[in-house]
Amino acid sequence: MTGAQLQEEFWKRGRMRPRASGAEYGVRHCTHIFNSDIEIDRALEIVKDLSK
Repeated sequence: MTGAQLQEEFWKRGRMRPRASGAEYGVRHCTHIFNSDIEIDRALEIVKDLSK
């Protein structure tokens, strides 16, 4: 998947908007002190689902 496609999947699946980093490099998804444990867990679940 391209970065733009991954960005759209994160939005569709979890209402998250990581930054697309081009076709080859995927997305840049940084956690922040304002992210909850639930949001981090949701992002990891999306990555897990997409890796299947």
